[in-house]
Amino acid sequence: MPLSTFNMPHAIIKTNKNLNDIECVNIFRYKNKGILPLDEFRCFLDVYKKQDLLIIKLNKATRSIITDKLKDAILDTAEKIADNLNCEIVSHNLEHTNTNIEFCDCYESVYPQKILTYNKESINNLEIGFGRGEFLINLAKQKPEEFFLGIEVYGKDFLFALNRCCNEKLNNVKLLNYDCNHVIDLFDNNSFDNIYVNFPEPWFKLYRIKHSIFNKITFQKITDKLKQNGFLHIVTDNYPFAVYSAIIGQFFSLKPLGKFFIETIDDFDTLYA
Repeated sequence: MPLSTFNMPHAIIKTNKNLNDIECVNIFRYKNKGILPLDEFRCFLDVYKKQDLLIIKLNKATRSIITDKLKDAILDTAEKIADNLNCEIVSHNLEHTNTNIEFCDCYESVYPQKILTYNKESINNLEIGFGRGEFLINLAKQKPEEFFLGIEVYGKDFLFALNRCCNEKLNNVKLLNYDCNHVIDLFDNNSFDNIYVNFPEPWFKLYRIKHSIFNKITFQKITDKLKQNGFLHIVTDNYPFAVYSAIIGQFFSLKPLGKFFIETIDDFDTLYA
């Protein structure tokens, strides 16, 4: 097995010993696999054997923001395990990339309690998939009397937007690094005046509808989060997706006031546009 197989932060130890031989850290074991919590970073490490290699890898599902501090914690844990097993680390990708952040009040966390801590009464607007945050942050600056919550699954984009929010000291924005399909249930119904979804499916294919953010299950969940007179704003440059969104919007009886379901906009304030 090539040692460069993994993209997630990881370390690989060469050893003939198994997880049950590790005594220096608290691993939750199941057969020959294990989960190791990093409480400070609210994430987990996967620990498992492949042939004569012990892999210690960041668990992708916890959606951790990968910083140099997190990499140091993974490497420290791997070194402790290697010393305990009297073995050595043969490969890792935990070199520093000058990625650091001081989390401010804009950062909204889900794990480990799966509870959102923001004041639900104060949030007016939600953007799903905010990317680097151009649209969300600019709108928040234009409307300081309103509050905004953003969801973004990709860590690098999320980190960029969070840094900007913290540097500009915005106090009406909360950002969440997670998959909308897995976190939408944490919001109460009738919560938002506006939900924005900008360029969600740049390579939309009908056969992949079940993976789309607007499949028949997630679309219903998203629209349920709108207040009675709330608006769902969708922007796309993909015509099949526009038509699909219009059809599914009609199916759920969404009727924009005085507008067609599809309209042309020449300019839009996002990096993708």
